[in-house]
Amino acid sequence: MTTREIADGLSDTLLCDPRILSVPERELLAKLLLRTRSNICTDKVTDHIASAVGEVVAERAYAVLGHSIVKRLLNEQAAWDGPGGKNEPFAGKSRRPGSTMRSPDPVGRSRRVQVPQPPVLTG
Repeated sequence: MTTREIADGLSDTLLCDPRILSVPERELLAKLLLRTRSNICTDKVTDHIASAVGEVVAERAYAVLGHSIVKRLLNEQAAWDGPGGKNEPFAGKSRRPGSTMRSPDPVGRSRRVQVPQPPVLTG
């Protein structure tokens, strides 16, 4: 998949998300852009509109992403506070520096990864 295909896919996803742009906003933008192309408008005008739309979409996308991340973290915290009530991600399990843990790879299979070790302080 090329960078352009990835960017186009992201644009499509953002345009279809009503949290980013509502249907009336998409319709207004489409009409606005059609009029800028049908009238005698310079590419500079179209570029300014594209830049402004990009900024608004980016702000909204960042807000949606931030809310999603917070929600997931809170859900994880609730799971951590479950039966053990220890308020730790690995309640009841010891994680020694240098030990290994399972981590999913992009295909969905789990693989072993090395847990980073803290620096050794000498003094």
